[in-house]
Amino acid sequence: MVARSWCEANHMILGQIRNKHKSNEIAAIPELLKQLILPVGCVITIDAAGTHKENAHLIRDLAVDYVLPVKGNQPNLRDELENFFNQADDCGRGYAPLQEHITEEKGHGRMELRQVYVTGDIEWLPQRTAWKDLRSIIKLVSVRRSEGKRAEEVRYFISSLPPDAERIAKTIRRHWQIENQCHWVLDVVFGEDQTTITEGSAPENMRTINLLAAKMLKGEKTCKKGIKAKQFKAALNNGYLTKVLHSSNF
Repeated sequence: MVARSWCEANHMILGQIRNKHKSNEIAAIPELLKQLILPVGCVITIDAAGTHKENAHLIRDLAVDYVLPVKGNQPNLRDELENFFNQADDCGRGYAPLQEHITEEKGHGRMELRQVYVTGDIEWLPQRTAWKDLRSIIKLVSVRRSEGKRAEEVRYFISSLPPDAERIAKTIRRHWQIENQCHWVLDVVFGEDQTTITEGSAPENMRTINLLAAKMLKGEKTCKKGIKAKQFKAALNNGYLTKVLHSSNF
């Protein structure tokens, strides 16, 4: 498995480490974080499996902030957040100072409502000192409606950011860029899941080449088709291939 750091602003991989001794990328995350050099103002997000106190400390040591999801691997912390926000719902606005940010998206026959609630009132939280520079806790409620069906999901987060609901909501939303613009492209366009390249450093080298190719294809704007169609066009047309190669800002 490979741990990757994705820069949402520039749509590119900043670094990646393959964990050769484990079945997942959890153990590689601290090593990857130690390699990063980031400007002030950056925010790091990680999947729930990477929500560990060590990673929070490493992120803050980089002088940047974190927004981390809290799920089953931190059961006590998750229970505390769930109980707090449930009591806030039951008792109304006077229970705690909550900020709220709501967005609604419609398209392709579906609607998604996202409600983000944030507070910096965490003096009561038993785990507050265990997570370095913890400043806010978050509840996200996602409601999706499609073809007459309704699905609701509730998620919780912790952050070193101050309680700014709009900023945190956008940060959480941008986290999924790595799925849509990196993992999906590698799997669907370049067939990474079906590759037979497994020896030595060849998988990492091939993945780097694929990521560079994906960035070039996406950067070429004269063709309005998707990356896979652009890839096919470049394979057939040397003139268009030249455009793709010249589209890069490297």
